[in-house]
Amino acid sequence: MTAGLLVAAAILVALPGAAGRRATRLRGGGTVPRPGLPAVAALSVPLLSLLLFGPVGLVAGLAAAPLVHRQAAGWESAGSRRHRELLVRQAPLALDLVAAVLAAGRSPHDAVRVVALHTPAPLGEELIALAHRVRLAADPAMAWRSLDGDVLEPVGRAFARAETSGAAIVPLVRDTADDLRRRARAARRESVGRVGVRTTVPMGLCLLPAFVLVGVAPTVLAALGSAGF
Repeated sequence: MTAGLLVAAAILVALPGAAGRRATRLRGGGTVPRPGLPAVAALSVPLLSLLLFGPVGLVAGLAAAPLVHRQAAGWESAGSRRHRELLVRQAPLALDLVAAVLAAGRSPHDAVRVVALHTPAPLGEELIALAHRVRLAADPAMAWRSLDGDVLEPVGRAFARAETSGAAIVPLVRDTADDLRRRARAARRESVGRVGVRTTVPMGLCLLPAFVLVGVAPTVLAALGSAGF
């Protein structure tokens, strides 16, 4: 019971909820570093093994910790990929709405904030935190550039460029939305292509028995029959 509670507490520390992440961003403008899931999982294995099996379990847990770390890193990467896919899916429409609000005469900060309030997570949280940073920043262009990641960074660059050069922001936002749509289409085509590659081996393994029964077995049986077996 104690071991299970300790492991559960470690996982909760490593994976804060969306509300917690948003609160830390809004308070300090950044996120508070937390231990990653791979490290927590790797440390939990020796602890759990020690509590269940004693010193022998501790040795076995230490030996298994690197394997658990690699496996948990794969889970974290899958979560990151899911997060990125959601951003790619949500960003073009959100930017279209931002461009429409800007065209109606609102400021960039107000446009981003209004759209963020009606955009689901994770993009809505990112945009709300961005609007908060822009409102408080002494240099708005630097705050716009605080958007990171290959999905949102072009958005920040477009707003920062308009802030520093005075360029019309609406065409920049619309161009950025179009670029993200093209990237999303390219990513979907790449994903479809990977499906064909990944299914080659399973399909081959499924068809191999049929090929043996239909193509090879009759030939072998005919050869054995002609040989008098």
